Amino acid sequence: MTRSAKPFPPIRAISPSVDQSMHTPAAAASPAAQRREHENAKARAKIIAAARKLFIKRGFEDVSMRDIAKAAHYTPGAIYVHFQDKLQLIYVMMQEDFRAFDASMHDAANITDPVIRLREIARGYVRFALAHPHHYKLMFMTEAPNFGSSHDKKNNCEFADADREGYNMCRMTVADCIAQKRFLPVYNDVETISQACWGCVHGVVSLYITHGKLPWARFTDPLRSAFTAIDVHMSGLTATKIGVSAGEKA
Repeated sequence: MTRSAKPFPPIRAISPSVDQSMHTPAAAASPAAQRREHENAKARAKIIAAARKLFIKRGFEDVSMRDIAKAAHYTPGAIYVHFQDKLQLIYVMMQEDFRAFDASMHDAANITDPVIRLREIARGYVRFALAHPHHYKLMFMTEAPNFGSSHDKKNNCEFADADREGYNMCRMTVADCIAQKRFLPVYNDVETISQACWGCVHGVVSLYITHGKLPWARFTDPLRSAFTAIDVHMSGLTATKIGVSAGEKA
């Protein structure tokens, strides 16, 4: 007999080698110190935004810290006040992005019915992707960095696993659906179905992000298109009608 999946593990952020004191103001800081921290936070956000645009266009490998400094309108030396190197900058950026990504699906984890839970996980995924297309493109449509040294190989693995928590939510929910016999008997492989579910939502949102502006594509309502794809996919898995009920908002 197939056993139900274990409860969801706690969502963990990526663990870069970052001096957290950069990001956490000292207790009872003076007004002047608070202003400095506020200005530093604004500077880091500006640098990360500039870096993200360059990474999307050119990939991680072909962008230098000097390139990022120029795009952010800082001197090369000034950027190192906030990030010790490119690897640290990438980790901080991705830590923030995946924390927001995990949060977009977090509420669905408490839904008892695994079929509805799976649908809501997929919807949360879509909402995040459409609300943050540049973040999504870098997270899921850009090859992860490979810096080569033995020290960085461990970090590369952690970077590649950055999206693991969201995928685990999907995978464990699929396992619950199979254990409770909510899918048709032919759909009984957790890995295959989980990958198919991920591919379903990724396919629609990535198509919109890369080709949504084409006039002949007519993506007038990408959210509805993505939700329809989810409903069609779920209906096929369960052989029941899955969709927006009367009065329910997408």
